Amino acid sequence: MKSNEYNENKEPFLNENGLCLPSFAVKVSMHNDTPFIYDEVRCKEVALTPEEWVRQHFLHWMMGDLGYPRIALSNEAILPGTKRRGRTDTIVFGTGGVVWMIIEFKAPDVSITEKVWDQLLSYNLRYQAPLLVASNGRSIIVAQVDYEVGKASFLKEMPHWHELKKLVSGGGISM
Repeated sequence: MKSNEYNENKEPFLNENGLCLPSFAVKVSMHNDTPFIYDEVRCKEVALTPEEWVRQHFLHWMMGDLGYPRIALSNEAILPGTKRRGRTDTIVFGTGGVVWMIIEFKAPDVSITEKVWDQLLSYNLRYQAPLLVASNGRSIIVAQVDYEVGKASFLKEMPHWHELKKLVSGGGISM
């Protein structure tokens, strides 16, 4: 699946889950009238918000279709040097615990705007990740940051795990 597939009316193709991401066997339970979804990365149930719906579908797509190992993923990681306030939605770690990618999720009805990118960039001041991703489940935007040149370029699609490994080792991605 490409990052952004469109139907004949130039609208994003949405699955039965309301997203442009594949469905999976969702594990939802109720606690005190609040829905919870099982998060395989955190190995626990978390409150099911629209943003969490996007995150869980995105992560299942990454692990199932794109080959990302679960152990390389961390959800709601606390930013270094901060208390509980600054949390990144998802971090992808590479060799030696180096941050390779930061992902920011929004609810499906929230547009990926400059404000979203500003938030992602502020998180990245700490990490200096080579890839930044923003998604509301209906669109996926992937940027590769070149710190030596001081520029970012956008990729056509989300890289597979093996492509990400080549990319961060300087091999680049052929898409």
